[in-house]
Amino acid sequence: MKISKLWSTVFLHVFLLALAGCQETESIVAVDGIYLDEICNQTENGISINFESMGLNSLRSKFLSSSHVIALNLRGNGISTIARDAFARLPNLCYLDLSLNPSVQDVIYANFPVKLKVLVLDSTVQNYDGYRSYDSGEWPTISRVYPEVKYLYLRSNKLSKFNYRWKLLFPNVTHLFLSHNNFHEESISSIPESVTHLYLENNNIKTFRIQDFPNVVSLALDGNNIEYINSNYNNPFARDGNNLEILSLGNINIRKIHPDAFSYMNNLKSLNLSHNQISDLDTKIFSRTLHLETLFLNHNELSTIPDVCGLPQLESLSLQYNKIRSVSANTFCDTMTLKYLNLAGNQISNLQFDKFENLKRLEVLDLSHNILHELSADWNLSLNLLTDLHLNENYFEDLDHLYLNNTSALQNLYLLNNPIKTLNTDSLRHIKNLNLHLSYGVKCDNILS
Repeated sequence: MKISKLWSTVFLHVFLLALAGCQETESIVAVDGIYLDEICNQTENGISINFESMGLNSLRSKFLSSSHVIALNLRGNGISTIARDAFARLPNLCYLDLSLNPSVQDVIYANFPVKLKVLVLDSTVQNYDGYRSYDSGEWPTISRVYPEVKYLYLRSNKLSKFNYRWKLLFPNVTHLFLSHNNFHEESISSIPESVTHLYLENNNIKTFRIQDFPNVVSLALDGNNIEYINSNYNNPFARDGNNLEILSLGNINIRKIHPDAFSYMNNLKSLNLSHNQISDLDTKIFSRTLHLETLFLNHNELSTIPDVCGLPQLESLSLQYNKIRSVSANTFCDTMTLKYLNLAGNQISNLQFDKFENLKRLEVLDLSHNILHELSADWNLSLNLLTDLHLNENYFEDLDHLYLNNTSALQNLYLLNNPIKTLNTDSLRHIKNLNLHLSYGVKCDNILS
């Protein structure tokens, strides 16, 4: 069959664009930190093509032809038509991003490659003027089955219903991204049982039953309006959550959390409760979460550090921007594994040795934006592994007030926006490799040699 001069020109133009946007897929990071070489079983010659925001308005029949193309980014174009066989000659395509394109009908009814593992369709149901292409709030059904798709992105589509037939269309999807839609608790019942990572941030969900999603190990519900967090009969949010490992409940207007809220989450490793209105936590609230490694309670109303003594595997604790005034003795009684502690943005005015004596593995300590003028002489006797100390936005006037004699492993010291006018570095001579971060204009009396 003869190819017209026009079609030859179009094909050549696309080919040149592909060359300009090609990269080898090894270690290339796609959307949300996905490494293509970890998901796609590409050959050594696998390539990634980037057509993002290039003003494309259509994808013609078989517009690209290559068995080496593993990833294709078509994000942010003005695509209005897609031929049904547009991807027919991309047999090994693993990653496809069609987000921020206005024509949902053609996107939905196009035949995607059967080997596709990552499909990104964020902001495809609505036009650029903000009006949805479908009034029902339910996505139309795709025309074929995609058993290899593991990652499915449907964010920011104003969806309020999840089509039950999608269980058949994506029978093996494991990571489902439904953030920034209009889902409520009744409309998510058709989510496939294969889903292990479920992202429902910023929807209209008021109640949630973890027991209805027994295979989910990672759950994000940030930005909803879930008022009660407990596991009792009347409101079984957390009942039968033993498979759950990661839970994020940021910015959901929580004021109180029942003491038994996490009693059925014995395998929980990461918990985020930031950006709520929590003022107090029961001492027994973490008594059953013995595998917890990461705990975030940023931007709440806490006046004291919660009891974390019963968390033998805790590695990261963040309590920035609360109302904590002091660190009590034995606060970190059995947290020998803690490596990262963030207390920035509180009202802490002093620190003593017994506050941190059990944190022998601590590597990063952030005390920025407090009201510290001076640290005690023995405050860091146990912090032999400390590498990063953040003291920005405090009231230190002299390095001697930091008492850093026991921090020989320190690599980064942050003192931005402190009232230090003249810097005497004698107290830092024992630290071999230190990066000192200061505000502009600080004068040095001497230079380390």
